[in-house]
Amino acid sequence: MISKNSINLIDNTFQIDKLAHCYIISGSGKINLNEILIYIINKINYEKIDSLNIETLPGNILFFEKELSKEKIVSVLENSTLSSFSENQLKIIILKDVDLASNSTLNSLLKSIEEPSSNTIFILTTNYINKILPTIKSRSIILKIEKLNKIDLQKEFIEKGYSKESSWFFSNIFDDYFYSQDILEENSFDLINELINNFEKSFKNKNFLYAFLAKYSKKDSFKKLKILLLSLRFIITWKFNFFNETTFYFKGFKSKLLKANIDYFSFFKALDKYLSIENNNFNYFLQVENLFIELMESYG
Repeated sequence: MISKNSINLIDNTFQIDKLAHCYIISGSGKINLNEILIYIINKINYEKIDSLNIETLPGNILFFEKELSKEKIVSVLENSTLSSFSENQLKIIILKDVDLASNSTLNSLLKSIEEPSSNTIFILTTNYINKILPTIKSRSIILKIEKLNKIDLQKEFIEKGYSKESSWFFSNIFDDYFYSQDILEENSFDLINELINNFEKSFKNKNFLYAFLAKYSKKDSFKKLKILLLSLRFIITWKFNFFNETTFYFKGFKSKLLKANIDYFSFFKALDKYLSIENNNFNYFLQVENLFIELMESYG
């Protein structure tokens, strides 16, 4: 689902008689931009595609999302002049997650943006706009795509068949439905309820939470642990924020949470720090163990 503001932004930016040579579609770290790309392609190419499957994309579109080496970029630029394109046909070259490319690769791209082939436009996507060369940004039109608000995201989960309770919860721990599907499993909400049960027990004995989380500390349980930690970070905010849904769904637990002898700020800070660095090159097991230690130290 695309927000109404994003649709208006795209409609106002991609006007057929005023197309620029290069666009950068910029989202946040947890927004799936595939829906945005599909919408743009359908708008400017007069198509009705519903996926970015390379085998079914129109012939005038070149789409690259994994290998963005210098050699690949050069190949892409060469392909943009191939005779397989109709003489007056618009050529659309899409480079997804361009922030992952090296500077030498981006410099090769820059040359083509500065001297574009006739009827060729580039569409670059990134969730980390600060990693894009300033010289590329200055020669591009940048569209900042906003994430769905919580209400619309909750509606999307409900439309996909999730219960009202789980939809409300998931809309508060994820920014994007598509991204959530890389992590959620069929029994994920049952797992969250187990977490809440063990978290409540930890108010009397903190080792209940440690033992529960430790069961999922192995790397093959990465997705389960990710769900648990995202959930725990959200749950701890119930101390500071009033949600009608917590009173409705988790009334008994919330009243006990408010009385628990926990340094809530330290607890939240430890979770937030881990979730912000988990994808870097640090040792996974060391990160997890350090997190568990910090969480235990937050108990009074």
